[in-house]
Amino acid sequence: MIKSFAHIRWGIGAAGLGLLLSLAACAA
Repeated sequence: MIKSFAHIRWGIGAAGLGLLLSLAACAA
């Protein structure tokens, strides 16, 4: 269960990073 939660958290972090990168690309 803890492993699954960590995996979900990593997925959310990766999605947030991708969103930030695409926002930076749009701004630039």
